[in-house]
Amino acid sequence: MSEPRKYLRFRVSDRIEHLVLILSFGLLGLTGLVQKFHTVALSEWLVGAMGGIEAVRIVHRIAAVVMMLQTVYHLGTAGYKMFVLRVRFTMLPGIRDVRNAIGDVLYNLGLREEKPPQGRYTWPDKLEYWAVVWGTIVMGITGFMLWNPIASARFLPGAFVPAAKAAHGGEALLAVLAIIVWHLYNEHIRHFNKSMFTGYLTEHEMEELHPLELEEIKAGVPEPPIPPDVLSRRRRNFFLAFTPFAVAMLVAVYFFVNAEETAIATVPPAENVEVYVPAAATPAPTTDLSGITLPVDASAIPHLVVGKEDCRSCHSVDTALPWPADHQGRASDFCQACHEPVLVPAILHPVEDHEACLACHGQGQVAEFGLDTHEGRADADCQTCHDPAGVAVSLVLHPTEGHEDCLMCHGSEAFKPYPANHEGWGNEFCLLCHIASQEPPSDNPHPFPQNHDGAGGNCMLCHLDGDLTTYSCQTCHAEAVMEEAHAPRGIAETEGRCTLCHPTGEKP
Repeated sequence: MSEPRKYLRFRVSDRIEHLVLILSFGLLGLTGLVQKFHTVALSEWLVGAMGGIEAVRIVHRIAAVVMMLQTVYHLGTAGYKMFVLRVRFTMLPGIRDVRNAIGDVLYNLGLREEKPPQGRYTWPDKLEYWAVVWGTIVMGITGFMLWNPIASARFLPGAFVPAAKAAHGGEALLAVLAIIVWHLYNEHIRHFNKSMFTGYLTEHEMEELHPLELEEIKAGVPEPPIPPDVLSRRRRNFFLAFTPFAVAMLVAVYFFVNAEETAIATVPPAENVEVYVPAAATPAPTTDLSGITLPVDASAIPHLVVGKEDCRSCHSVDTALPWPADHQGRASDFCQACHEPVLVPAILHPVEDHEACLACHGQGQVAEFGLDTHEGRADADCQTCHDPAGVAVSLVLHPTEGHEDCLMCHGSEAFKPYPANHEGWGNEFCLLCHIASQEPPSDNPHPFPQNHDGAGGNCMLCHLDGDLTTYSCQTCHAEAVMEEAHAPRGIAETEGRCTLCHPTGEKP
């Protein structure tokens, strides 16, 4: 019996590329899903069988690099076929594919007697191909953000990193399920298509799967040969255009891998930790720190801990502020064994109408922040650590006109000094926080503001001749109402400086 006629579908280079895709995609799916579902018993067994989580992550990243390099190669081969050999790009979807998809559904429902004939690539082939293109783009972008979270957070809000983690894991799960449910069934279970392994299909298989392509082959319409000079010119133009593009892509892959040093080393998580111990004379520790070397100078926790007990939500691997490599695998229980929280300064002014923190506290501003770690922070980050004090700052209980020199009365050595944390601030800062009140309190028995209590009657230190405010000693003690005992001295003689004789504001 004669051998059935065969038709070439895929060249050796195509089959090798497909094999590399199978291996890289398979390793990515396997090593990625065991990390996504790390609490499942099967995942724990697979991680152990592959040599531990460090080995799993290294294999995952090597497979990612292989897929990125293969993508660059595929763009080159596809471009060469289209622009140099002028092969028809039959993988592009069209209206016929929509009609064929509807026809297949009707055939499967028994509403159509025959399946619609397909060309070189069926509509499921095209759907799978462009799904791989889309998935590669999504996985590449989100994979970069997870591999280089700090570099990503320099250009994007920190919330994009956990969003990338969710998208990366979701797209990976979707891709693996599509391969298992769709591709394996259509190509290897419903009928075993060996063309991607052998390169050929028999005439019977072509009649069943690609009848339109078989008709074109049997019609015997040959492709006109490309003249050598035309082929040479096309090759030259293509390589002149593709070479810088390929170099740029390879540089991007290098940057992808080396943008930052990402933690890989892992400390095995503590097992059988006794998390609750009844009260006893000498309580046992609730966290096993044996075998862990405590750092000599562990950095302080520069924010409030209340409401932020889950340290790993911000500081584990692949987050906006990842921990060092030797912290891998530790739980939040460990953190305060070494790191002590410190009280960050409260916001001592109203937050309303002061939402633009960097207008005053940015680098080079009037009250710039003093920590290098604050560089690059945005206004939205401030209240993550700094809480408003909860009380309004004191009002200015006197007219501000004529009292522009606040430090005359409120400097560190004045009779009504400011708090210690105001040291070094100039007059121009005061009204940024302290709101001026134009009326003194009505229930004050003496006509000076309440915030003058403790001045000891030294009014003339600020209110010489009584011309700086509507209130002065002369309000009540003008010459017309003075007692006779004051007549010999006279107001002019004392120049209104009552405190020369009455330093406490009382009669002698």
